[in-house]
Amino acid sequence: MTKKRRRFTGILGVFILFLAPWHCSQKPESQPTETVELEFFQHKVEAVEAIDAIIAGFQEENPNIRIRQNYKPEYLKILLARMISGDAPDLFSNLPQTNDIRLKMGSGHLLNLTGQSFLQRVEPRLLAQLRHEGVDYVLPLSLNMVGVWYNQTIFDRLNLNPPQTYDAFIQTCQKLMDAGVTPITFTNKTPWTVEHYSSLILVQEFSPQALERFLKDLPAGKPVTDQDRRRLARVAAKIQALQAYGPEDAHEVEYREGIRRFAAGESAMYIQGTWTVPEILKANPELRLAAFVFPADTADGSKVIYGVDFAVAASATGVHRAAALKFIEFLSRADTAQIFADYDRSPSVISGVTTDTQSYQALVSAVEAGRSSVWPQTIWAPGITVKWRKLTHDFILDGNVDDFVTTALTVFSSN
Repeated sequence: MTKKRRRFTGILGVFILFLAPWHCSQKPESQPTETVELEFFQHKVEAVEAIDAIIAGFQEENPNIRIRQNYKPEYLKILLARMISGDAPDLFSNLPQTNDIRLKMGSGHLLNLTGQSFLQRVEPRLLAQLRHEGVDYVLPLSLNMVGVWYNQTIFDRLNLNPPQTYDAFIQTCQKLMDAGVTPITFTNKTPWTVEHYSSLILVQEFSPQALERFLKDLPAGKPVTDQDRRRLARVAAKIQALQAYGPEDAHEVEYREGIRRFAAGESAMYIQGTWTVPEILKANPELRLAAFVFPADTADGSKVIYGVDFAVAASATGVHRAAALKFIEFLSRADTAQIFADYDRSPSVISGVTTDTQSYQALVSAVEAGRSSVWPQTIWAPGITVKWRKLTHDFILDGNVDDFVTTALTVFSSN
């Protein structure tokens, strides 16, 4: 099969990227006379190797600027606490559409990047989506999409096809179990992974428009409709039902171990995002990996959730802001961004960069056809993501649907 490498050109309705190569070659300004060290605080374990390679190239060009990468999985809580305490890292990755980050834009925490010529390497309409009160604070590098990854060899051996509806998905899971195959890898020891597939189900049960309305009505004191209660109960029921098709020790499995198991063929499917591809293929380069859209009750209702996966900002209070800007400019170059895309496999938003989308072409096609939704985390208020993560993780341990609905209403009432 011929590999598909393409310039990622579409997220209809929000990001429509038809990019012609920009030939920007902004070079760093004069080198600092003394060696300075900057911390780059970032949230993606999948990006550690890519960032190490990029740092090596940057430091070759800028020998007096040392970049120290600091990866933390629970980065958001740590990052926000460090900002509040006045100890913000010099450089940090972020998810710029989430309201937790947007709340910090314009409050003196993120360096204003407006007017920096390197931003011309990103399609203007994308930057407009990320701009806060007319100001640019981040350089986005990539997008993400979430779906169901599957082992094509297992599916072929059992004559299975990617299911198009939720009922067909459950039937596929049962056929796999009957054949002695664990249907789905769950990594419930890592709470954010539970949050992510729960968010996917939430979007499937509410339309994006209904979810946005629901999140506005609750804090405004409007009564909860019976339909919305049923939707939340359905979210809980699906989360609960899927657990029966995971490994018996799912609560003891963390993210990296889940990747290893899936890559080794110990399960047939894994509900995750495009960011997982490099780790899966690193664990098993021979794996015949593909993805399908997580099915809703009807095929037309099935949606891919997506957003900006990796963006970089600098601290407005950092001592070495000029050096930080040099590094961000270096990240924005097409050859640097290509290194990131080759490692990360997520769609790049930097002009002139191509991405290998072969394994998740079904997700790309769904997004370009408009069967998509932004992450709910971009809709609800700051602080709710942490509460939603705790709620969904607690629920898979106790399994009480009524308690889930009651707690969810309390959580979302604070939106």
